[in-house]
Amino acid sequence: MSNGDNYLWMESGIYLSTIAIIMLFVRIRVVYDSIQKSRNNCCGARSDKNAKGEITASRKRPVSMAVVLGSGGHTSEMLSIIDKIDHSKYDPIIYIVARTDSTSERRLNKSHTKKSSLVYYIPRSREVGQSYFTSIFTTLWSFVYVFIITFRIKPSVLVCNGPGTCIPVVLNVLILRVLGLCDGKVIFVESIARVQRYESSSHVDFDCVNTLRVSYILSKSLSMSGHILYYIVDRFIVYWKELKEKYPRVELMTGNG
Repeated sequence: MSNGDNYLWMESGIYLSTIAIIMLFVRIRVVYDSIQKSRNNCCGARSDKNAKGEITASRKRPVSMAVVLGSGGHTSEMLSIIDKIDHSKYDPIIYIVARTDSTSERRLNKSHTKKSSLVYYIPRSREVGQSYFTSIFTTLWSFVYVFIITFRIKPSVLVCNGPGTCIPVVLNVLILRVLGLCDGKVIFVESIARVQRYESSSHVDFDCVNTLRVSYILSKSLSMSGHILYYIVDRFIVYWKELKEKYPRVELMTGNG
């Protein structure tokens, strides 16, 4: 068998394994939601009545928020989002950055959103140009490493906007939640940076018409990270009404926020 065939089989195996893992997490999420609904139904109105004062009080206390940053436009967009939130409600804010992502680290250091926040660095699942065979081991190591981080911080809210770095973080937070070790809610924002990345990676010169065309094409489909996480995150936010019409679970982000 030639080297090309070996790589093809290896790539297919990784792809099928990824699909299997995603399907497993979707199934776990469905079971988890069913259990939560059953518990709520069993508690009935009494628990609602007794807990009303406690819930109101707990909302006044700030909760921890974890934010996954990605290279390029993802980081700029995410820092802009975090800059607009009410920081009195979210404290501490914990940033998770890929260890080799110097661009995100530099932009975070320049941003005033870093004040009173924590930063954790995690290994990438796969570096650019890395072989598929060695990426199996680096992905496993990254997953274990991220599990240790998420177990330590146990965020109440996790926010990400599509970089590949966010996938092991999201999956580990959901694992902790299913195990009852964390109550973190996952919010995924489909990034506008997809258009910018497509333009910068293309070999053609983009004029105004081409830019609008690409933006229209990308506005009708989810990113790869979005496809993977669509069924398992708690909230899925998009900027394009075309995506809202095509994917019923998403929420449309309007100009008013």
